[in-house]
Amino acid sequence: MEEPDGQSQSNEGLRPLVQQAHTTGRPVVLTRDGHDEAVLLPVGTFEALESSGERCELRQAVAEAEQDIAEGHWIEGSEVLAKLKRWATPSDRPSV
Repeated sequence: MEEPDGQSQSNEGLRPLVQQAHTTGRPVVLTRDGHDEAVLLPVGTFEALESSGERCELRQAVAEAEQDIAEGHWIEGSEVLAKLKRWATPSDRPSV
């Protein structure tokens, strides 16, 4: 059954490229008029990239927190808990 706008033809054309990415485990660069246009990645590779990006963000957040601590910008845990408890009640929630 053909999808609107020739989608089934597009899917058939992509099948060998998807197989290549799956078999080799490497990205496949798609071009248009001789210029790189997009990259087809195996799901595992994509997930690894996502995970590494998240780790990078976490490292950055930790570095910023460590700098805040070194500069004396911190509060005691008991004060954080007290604020969270106050904010948990509807009348004391800060407006956003």
